[in-house]
Amino acid sequence: MKKNIVILSKPISWVSLMLIVVPPVLYFTDAVTMEIMNALLLAGTLIWFVTAPLWMRGE
Repeated sequence: MKKNIVILSKPISWVSLMLIVVPPVLYFTDAVTMEIMNALLLAGTLIWFVTAPLWMRGE
């Protein structure tokens, strides 16, 4: 069970990092509004802080 959580949390945390990196670029190119960018940044941050400790404990 614990190994499954580690296997699932690692890719989820990498996707959350993409939610932190990509939205500012999209905002800079006027592809999204500031409200959408802020929402994506908040979601990415929250997901990162929940999932990253799950797989970083063993490393």
